[in-house]
Amino acid sequence: MKKRIFIIAALAVAAGIFLVTRSPGATGGSTYEWIARELPVGQQSVPWVNYFFRKAMHLMSFGGLAVLLSLILKRRRYLLPWLIVTIYAATDEVHQLYVPGRSGSIKDVLLDSFGAACGLGILFLIRRRRSR
Repeated sequence: MKKRIFIIAALAVAAGIFLVTRSPGATGGSTYEWIARELPVGQQSVPWVNYFFRKAMHLMSFGGLAVLLSLILKRRRYLLPWLIVTIYAATDEVHQLYVPGRSGSIKDVLLDSFGAACGLGILFLIRRRRSR
């Protein structure tokens, strides 16, 4: 039962990533405008807040997806979930090349891959601590 929940959650995260990246409204310019309008930050801070917000979303989304994939596997595996997420990140960036107003970036693939590694590293530390 638990495994099914992780599978559904992983599919939901992957679908969420796809839906957000296919949306022209999820561009850096769109989040910039939203931050400038909605958040109580000075106009000079908006570019930095936008940059860190967008990069944090990459790290958390792909890190979370990697953790879910690792939880689906019976044994404590880390390389396979990381590889799957990195490949998914690369295909997502290629997909963005065909979305008006979006662009693909190898830097984002590297960031997503790093996010997956961070998520799996945290999971490894939690598992190690629990086993003691």
